[in-house]
Amino acid sequence: MSTISRLSLIAAMALVFFSCNKNEDPQPEKANEIFQRVPNGNFAGNSINVGRIEVLSNRLFYSDRSNPGYISDDLSVEQLCCYALNNQVHLQSFSEDYVVGVSNYLNSFILYYVNQPRNPESIFLPNALGQTLGDAYMWGGENLGLFELNDNLLLAFVHVKNQRNLYIFDLEKHASNFGLPQDTTGIIKVDISQLGVRNPNCDIDSPGKMSRFGEGWLVSFVHNCGSNAGTYFVDKTGKLSKVNANFDGIFYHLGHTILENGKLVAWDDTNLYLSLSGSLEDLRPIAKLPFRMQFRAVGNRLVTFFGGNNLFEAMEFNDYSGDPINFKRIDTQGMEFADLNDVRLFGERVFVASNTGLFFKAESDFWTYAKGTDDGESNSLTLGYSLE
Repeated sequence: MSTISRLSLIAAMALVFFSCNKNEDPQPEKANEIFQRVPNGNFAGNSINVGRIEVLSNRLFYSDRSNPGYISDDLSVEQLCCYALNNQVHLQSFSEDYVVGVSNYLNSFILYYVNQPRNPESIFLPNALGQTLGDAYMWGGENLGLFELNDNLLLAFVHVKNQRNLYIFDLEKHASNFGLPQDTTGIIKVDISQLGVRNPNCDIDSPGKMSRFGEGWLVSFVHNCGSNAGTYFVDKTGKLSKVNANFDGIFYHLGHTILENGKLVAWDDTNLYLSLSGSLEDLRPIAKLPFRMQFRAVGNRLVTFFGGNNLFEAMEFNDYSGDPINFKRIDTQGMEFADLNDVRLFGERVFVASNTGLFFKAESDFWTYAKGTDDGESNSLTLGYSLE
């Protein structure tokens, strides 16, 4: 073999060697997707505070100071007619046909129609409850859930002449055009004294939290002197029944969420509860909470958020074993300066409402965990519960 032939063979072998090595080089990791702002002018500024979101039928409803609305699966945004100034301490409540907020003067409910091109109507509380102006209004308080829709019925705590009473309004009957007379018959006043809620050592009971549950509502009460008075289920006729979780103590409902598999998760100030059957009667505590936290089901998985953009996934929580529950921090890039208000799975995307707008991320990318930090901030959290 000639020298030239040998050199050509060596060059060819070298080329093959380096080509193989090149193919074996590790490919660069795919960059993690970050949260994006919903591409709509309603969420364009960092001052846009979206306090609440909820999925009903094929729509994601969102709260807004003046014009709430909903988002469709293609990210199109429908803003409801028409402008009305809401008091945002009282976050709006949603049903498939209505959105209800509280006026900035606290003396009326504002009713938006979801499926009809109509101007908002109202329930003017002094007229509805036969009171003079100033004697019937919504009680204030930071982020307290003081009213909640269930279909066309609205359950609300209303301050009437130094008494905080619980009423059920029918939107199809009791709402009217602003300033016009309204039908006041059939408003249900719920008798909260019938089950001994009131504490004789306190002047008056205060609302704690309420939320829609099945064919009624869960309502928690707190005594005026500060002690918890427990949680009651209120049906659509105004009947109350006490809710007792399976433990020695008072269940003070602050929220609940239902997984796709039907399991019920609820929480109060001190405990996280689980019901494998989905019924209130089967709620059992599974973890102690170090401070007030919020939880949301995302499919069959559970997340919690608290303080700033802290967002964690519960890794195991599906039994009553008493084992500690480990949480892992979810990557929230794109929402660095946000305070999180709500989290919902809608279609194939996870949406996050915050004080700086409404954000989303594909569900397939949502379950990306935060990498280590240089400031010592923990990317994990463990909550335990003693069964003793």
